[in-house]
Amino acid sequence: HVYKTTNAWNSMSHATSFSAISNLDRVDLVIVEFNVNDSFTPGKNVPHALEDKGLWGGTLEYRSLWYSEMLLRKLLLIRKPDYPAIVTFNADYIGRIWAGNPWSDPKKARQSLFRSNHEPLKFWLSYLYDVPVFSVSLFHLALASKLGTDAQFNFNETRDGHNPYGTNVWHADACCHPKKEGHRVLALVLIYNFADELW
Repeated sequence: HVYKTTNAWNSMSHATSFSAISNLDRVDLVIVEFNVNDSFTPGKNVPHALEDKGLWGGTLEYRSLWYSEMLLRKLLLIRKPDYPAIVTFNADYIGRIWAGNPWSDPKKARQSLFRSNHEPLKFWLSYLYDVPVFSVSLFHLALASKLGTDAQFNFNETRDGHNPYGTNVWHADACCHPKKEGHRVLALVLIYNFADELW
């Protein structure tokens, strides 16, 4: 957020530190981007929830959705009836699960494409609240696979040449941090989607 008065970094920490963010009543646009960070939501339950969901209450998916929905509700109540425009931006995916040894087993990772990425959860939740979703991962993963799965997940070079969309090319590390070129793509996708919505 523009007014960075908290050390929040995922839906949970933003929702619980919400009161510390200043000047929210003056905000006209909010871009929510926690597709990757919500994969690291800590704890084994939701201490702020009033209801007991039993076994499901201890899952990462439930914690991620609960705090994401709490955050959306808080944003929609900032200013009534003229609440700010909200956009969910799924900017990246966790490359570590395809990085190979010592990080992971690429074969298992391919069989569970979004297991560590919460993009499907964010799609579903945003749809319930009529919040538009802009996604980089949807087209980026398709581009990355054009030169085959080996080039997509592990290698920068192929028999057909350089794969500019390979996971290792896209990321600065084995996790989920885009390089300079990656951030340029993220900005272009965001601008394109805004322009597409407006015109």
